[in-house]
Amino acid sequence: MAVAMFMSIGMDAQSTAEDLRDKADSLYNIQQYDEAKTVALEGLDRLGKGRDADATSDIVEETKGDLLNLMSIINVRQGNFEQAAEYAKQCNDLDLKRGDPDMISSSYNTLTAIYMSMRQPKEAEKYILKAMEYAKKADNPQRKAVLNGMASEVYHKLGQEEQSLDYATRAYQLEQQLGRKDKMAVRQAQRAASLISLKRNVEAEKALGEAIPGLRESGNRHSLGIACNQMGLLLHQQQNDSAAVRYFNEALKIFLDQKDLYNESASRKGLYEALRDTDPALAMQHNDRYLELRDSIYDSETGELLSKYAAEYGNYELQTENEEMQRTNRLYIIIGIVVLILLLLGWLLHYRLMRRRQRLQQELNAQLQQSLDKLTAENKRLNQQDEEVVSDESREFQLKIIGIVNQQMEKGDVSVDSLASELCLSTTQLRSRINDLTGETPQNYILGIRMQKARHLMMAQPSLAMGSIALRCGYEEKASFSRAFKRYFGMSPTDYLKSDTQNKPENGVL
Repeated sequence: MAVAMFMSIGMDAQSTAEDLRDKADSLYNIQQYDEAKTVALEGLDRLGKGRDADATSDIVEETKGDLLNLMSIINVRQGNFEQAAEYAKQCNDLDLKRGDPDMISSSYNTLTAIYMSMRQPKEAEKYILKAMEYAKKADNPQRKAVLNGMASEVYHKLGQEEQSLDYATRAYQLEQQLGRKDKMAVRQAQRAASLISLKRNVEAEKALGEAIPGLRESGNRHSLGIACNQMGLLLHQQQNDSAAVRYFNEALKIFLDQKDLYNESASRKGLYEALRDTDPALAMQHNDRYLELRDSIYDSETGELLSKYAAEYGNYELQTENEEMQRTNRLYIIIGIVVLILLLLGWLLHYRLMRRRQRLQQELNAQLQQSLDKLTAENKRLNQQDEEVVSDESREFQLKIIGIVNQQMEKGDVSVDSLASELCLSTTQLRSRINDLTGETPQNYILGIRMQKARHLMMAQPSLAMGSIALRCGYEEKASFSRAFKRYFGMSPTDYLKSDTQNKPENGVL
């Protein structure tokens, strides 16, 4: 019921493509893949028809890239690799055009995951190395941790287990530095895969002994299923098949619920091996399903499509190198002229830049002053007893929302559905109450709480890294946090810190 209500809100004609992107992302995070796909496609359709007339081209391209990447990941989760590859390639082309190294590394990572799912690790290696190259330019520690984890899986499939273990260990160490216990559990599961192949079973069992409880605690059922498959494999190698069957069955239930055909096939194969001696009939049932899945997932048409994309990748790289060489040669020819022109026009450029900076600062001050006036008026309204005010019960309701959202931020799982559940309300009832009290949608109200906490942390602790601020505000990735911050305050976090602190709006929601 809650999901249906969420969907009705997501398809509201008032929603922009950005709203639809955020709603699709929330649905994906709670593993409602079909619903997330429907909302994401609506967002892409809105962008394609140009219905978001107020959006700038940068916002349109950013939103489109996010939606394409989300569609790719959803299709990977559902085993639709051909569609996943198509969306991932579109996203990567758009990211390369925009030139954002963090987003480029993300879309290359998505392509890596697709090739891994298609059992083409040599092609995947090409993409993951390119992703890590761009991640160095972006200097995003969260992204580096994810990419090192993916590299571990690539080299595991290539049979280069020592290299795989090295990447997984680096990923684990990065997660330790970031303080992300749920991700540390994922990295331990990746380390275990290599350790099992290296016959270092004692270390592998220790790693899984940390990973599985951590994944259960964090609610990451997908990674939990993978770890259970690994534990089942380890126990089967140790000839403890009764215990192995329990872990394989737990993994199978998870992947059946998630309709994850790729990992379901691994569970079926493990159950066949573990049950072969004690229950041959049941073992053959699992084996038949495994063979059916293997044949349906890895069809020749999808393999040909991915090979075509691999060829396109190589041609693009060659073309890029040739263009770079041509640009370098031209640069050497005209460099003297450029230097002379720069010297002659330097004073004019400086003057124009100063004037532009003054104008932008005046506009920023005006916007911030407007926000301050609005907030002051709201506080005055709340404190006047002889005018229409929000009741004590309403103020208590708002404070309760703020407290719940702060708890969600600490857990890294902020959503309208979970807020409504904590308040014992339906999503529709929550939307109505928040709109009556504030005139805002639940998404915007929650965004305001998160952004004000971010502003407070930035002002109180200027030396705090943006990645840490993002995590404390419930954002797993710095890039998602930066986009939300820019939508709310009209400027990036870095520009906000550099602007005149005396003109920043004060807010007491925290």
